[in-house]
Amino acid sequence: MNRRCRATNPMPSRNFVVAPEHWRFRAEEARTVADQMTHEETRTIMRRIAMDYDRLAKLAEVQLIREAIDRNT
Repeated sequence: MNRRCRATNPMPSRNFVVAPEHWRFRAEEARTVADQMTHEETRTIMRRIAMDYDRLAKLAEVQLIREAIDRNT
């Protein structure tokens, strides 16, 4: 594993929500990589990963909204 990557992207704790923008950026990165791939199966896998990152972004948005509502009640 790349130490630099791990140092700059530590795993969040259980109660820490990663910003939706982070996951959207990762999704776009995965799509960019997929577009450069020549092997169809690998390209499909990368696109699926991008869709998973999009889902994580939506979940993070929901979590942030819930936390905001909880703070206001």
